Amino acid sequence: MPTILIASAMPAGWLGIQLRRLERLLSLQRAHAEELNASGHRLLQQATFTTYMECRELGGEQLAAEMLAAHQASVGADLKSGAAPSARSG
Repeated sequence: MPTILIASAMPAGWLGIQLRRLERLLSLQRAHAEELNASGHRLLQQATFTTYMECRELGGEQLAAEMLAAHQASVGADLKSGAAPSARSG
């Protein structure tokens, strides 16, 4: 999956760290969608939600929401095309 935000566009400080963490969690969800069992999916979803909420608290709600929307759009496109989410190269 391509990087959603380029490094220079990432805010500095704790918000930047949380946004990079969110980006990584979304990447893991996409890359390992077919390999994870229900517990693994639940763990990644909970970590993603918690990180998103942290981004909101730090004032990065718009950036975090854009990352989530881009992730959901790419997963939706994979489902429509019949490709497995982890099979698409980025």
